[in-house]
Amino acid sequence: MAGRLITILVLLGALGAAAPSANAATEVGDAGQLSASAQDVTLEPVSTITGNLESPSDVDLYKLCLTGTGSFSASTVGGATLDTQLFLFDESGRGVYGNDDAGPGVRQSLLPAGDPLTPGASGIHYLGVSQFDLDPQSSLGPIFPSTLGLVGPTGRGGGEPLSGWAGSEGSGGAYTVTLTGTEACGVAPDTTGPVVTIASPADGSVYRLGERVSVTYSCSDEGSGVESCVGDVASGELLDTSTPGMRTFTVTAVDKAGNETTAKVGYRVGYASGGFLRPLVNLPELNDWKAGQRVPVRLSLGGGRGLGAVAAVQVAEVECGAGEEPATGAPARLDRRVTYRERTGVYRFGWRTERSWAGSCRQLLVKLDDDSVRRVEFRFLRR
Repeated sequence: MAGRLITILVLLGALGAAAPSANAATEVGDAGQLSASAQDVTLEPVSTITGNLESPSDVDLYKLCLTGTGSFSASTVGGATLDTQLFLFDESGRGVYGNDDAGPGVRQSLLPAGDPLTPGASGIHYLGVSQFDLDPQSSLGPIFPSTLGLVGPTGRGGGEPLSGWAGSEGSGGAYTVTLTGTEACGVAPDTTGPVVTIASPADGSVYRLGERVSVTYSCSDEGSGVESCVGDVASGELLDTSTPGMRTFTVTAVDKAGNETTAKVGYRVGYASGGFLRPLVNLPELNDWKAGQRVPVRLSLGGGRGLGAVAAVQVAEVECGAGEEPATGAPARLDRRVTYRERTGVYRFGWRTERSWAGSCRQLLVKLDDDSVRRVEFRFLRR
């Protein structure tokens, strides 16, 4: 016993003289009390762990990765004012060694390196911090004996994994555990969403009403892998081009860590158009017209699409021949409603112009329900 005490005192001096390391861990929330809920600090070598026993019955358990070869040590000496206990468990939750008091009159704890009880194996282990007499239990009873000093798992439940804690309760308080012999072995959690690639439809594409367009997309994830990749229709199936207007195609991917990525592309379904028919000429040419004279307008949309296809007819003043494309204009004055012939697919209406427009240019804007605009430009002459 005297030889062990000397070893412990030498180790305490070495720990106190060691320069502090940057790899310091801090308790997040309340570290769990069992292996399944232990706080994971395996992403880097850990030199200190700072935490708090928040209630008389609180116990904190940390998941560590040991380098092995008997190099591990843990100490609360100089890092706490409360009466602590330290316990180490292997990856299965079975006890390795524990300590109540580091030495005579020292109420803090030490799990030394280089002791016959120090684990020689590397890998995952669990370090428990509790208050005096709050001891780890297995399904068969206490894992460690209720004696002071450094002990192995020789209690009647020492052969079974940790299942709980029992004993008298202290007052709680803050602590810092100083460690040696740890290394990084954990894998950082996957917090990056999968990548979604939509090849077809391309963003901003324009398709004819009823056009057959195959959808092509894929999902990838370099972290945990793709769990699901779901679009509005399956890749390889046909895109919806059954109705005119602006449309959105959406693909949602979820990886095996639960991260989600949603990608969207916009496309437009429009009418095939032969443009404005005689006597009018289409852009970029100008129609010379006498100001105040009625304009007979005929427009082809590649078939009769119903009167609802023409959403509005507007007129906007522009600089002659500049190729401007105004987004909107004032309502055009029509002398009759828009009509169409199903057989020819031609829309017709008459547009009344103003004498005051002489010497200016204007565009006639025919807005359609496919979110497109058909334009024709006029240069107005004096009568």
